Parts: sequence; C-alpha cells; structure tokens
Amino acid sequence: MNILTFRILSPENPKFIRDIDIPDEKRFYDLHMGIQAACNYDYSQMTSFYLSNQNWEKLREISMMPMEEQNTEEAPLNMKYTLIKDKLQKKGQRLLYLFDFFSVRMMFIELVNIRKMGPEEARLNYPRVILSEGEAPQQLMVDDFDADIDLDDPDDYDEPESFENIDDLDI
Repeated sequence: MNILTFRILSPENPKFIRDIDIPDEKRFYDLHMGIQAACNYDYSQMTSFYLSNQNWEKLREISMMPMEEQNTEEAPLNMKYTLIKDKLQKKGQRLLYLFDFFSVRMMFIELVNIRKMGPEEARLNYPRVILSEGEAPQQLMVDDFDADIDLDDPDDYDEPESFENIDDLDI
C-alpha cells in the first residue's frame, strides 16, 4: 500500500496550504472528510472533486451525491465508492475540489508525493494533515443575506407588492 500526499491550495488566500497524507486504498470520500476537517468546514455541504489536467480544466466529476446509474465515461462517479488508487497513480496529477457548490468556489489539489507505507505509518489514523498554513477560505459566500433581519419586524424588510397574476409584475 502507498501513502499519497496531496497539497491543497486556494486561489482566495495565497497563504493557505494544507498537505494531507492518505493511503491510496482509501476512497475520495475519505479525502473529502480530511479536507473538511483540515479547514474546519461543515460536513453537510455538497461538494465534488473533478479530475483535472495540467491546466486545471475540469474532467470527470467525482460527486458526493449519488447519481443515477449511468455507464458512460462522462457520468459522475460517487466519492463514497471510488478508490483514490483507481484514478490517481502518478505524482503531479491534479484535482479540483468544489467546496462551495452554490458560489462555485474551488480549491486546487495536486498529488505531490507517493511513498510505500512503512510499519510505523500503518499504525496511524488517516487522512492526516501534515502541513497547515494560513486560514482556510470561508466555506460559504453569503453576500446577499443579512443575518440580522428580524422577519417579525416589518421595518427590517420590504414586503413584496401584491399582485393578482404574473403579468402584473414589472419585469
């Protein structure tokens, strides 16, 4: 069994770096959970990995959500069932990690090291964060929402104008 080291970077914070070690026999879901823990994110948010080429272009999706059975090369894979070693075997391979589904914000991931698992490493729990620098980007961008709105106070928001049908709206 091999240990893979993934380097995770964010275009939003150049000081953000996370290196995560994980055995190649683990699933993408395990890597996802390691990233979530390393960034102190809420595990319940939708995410996806995308296999990527050297230009960071999206290729095949590895989704958190189960997809309908599709036996095509383009169909998303399920991260709970896809082994890392089945998709990544070479140093330098890249992934995109969509961590904010609604604002389409991603992290860049590169496989930076592959080594044989030694007897000492076999006793460790994985995934393991081996390098952590800088603050993780905010998990969700909530630009248009004001958390201080009191929906019981009519002065805190504008009620929509009443209308009888859709044609009455000025769109």
